[in-house]
Amino acid sequence: MSGLLLKDFYLMRKYCRGYAVIVVIFIMVSCIGDTNAFLLFYPCVLSGLIPITLLSYDEREKWSLYEGTMPVTRAQVVSGKYCISLLVGGCVAVLMSAAQFAARGVGKEYLQVLVLMVLFLLLIPALILPFVFRLGAEKGRVAYVIVIAAATAAAAGVIGARTQDLQLHLQLGAAAEAGLLAAAGIVFVCSWLLSIRIYQKREL
Repeated sequence: MSGLLLKDFYLMRKYCRGYAVIVVIFIMVSCIGDTNAFLLFYPCVLSGLIPITLLSYDEREKWSLYEGTMPVTRAQVVSGKYCISLLVGGCVAVLMSAAQFAARGVGKEYLQVLVLMVLFLLLIPALILPFVFRLGAEKGRVAYVIVIAAATAAAAGVIGARTQDLQLHLQLGAAAEAGLLAAAGIVFVCSWLLSIRIYQKREL
């Protein structure tokens, strides 16, 4: 398992540096003036695409042929991509929340933005990865285009153009926010288990 994560780390270092640059730029811009919701949540969308990008490179290099000769199970292969999703998403969440805290301090809006970021970071890969493991990275692109479009529309509709509108659109108590996070966590775990089952049955 650690070897799979190390392989993906090397792939990210070589092919995903552009993602890191974009995330840093968005973090810097989001701390200037009134924050547009797009600046806050686009890095979350990008982090959700990294596991799919890694799967695409795996397919291009015929990794599945090597995978079958190694002492790794298909469940471990799937778990590696979900772990990468959690690690990358966690890094993005920490950087974004730290930047917003430094720029604006802690308040109701800050906590609501944090909750929504975590929701995006969990739900985007959870909704996309089962399709990618079932159809492959290329055919699965349709699924993640749909999910990204839906997530963008949801962010625009729920949050509005600026984070200062959060109090108007989201009058959620702590219990409701905790419930949303718990539900997103359950969806992520169910997606993980579903992807394992799908990939174990898939003919490569």
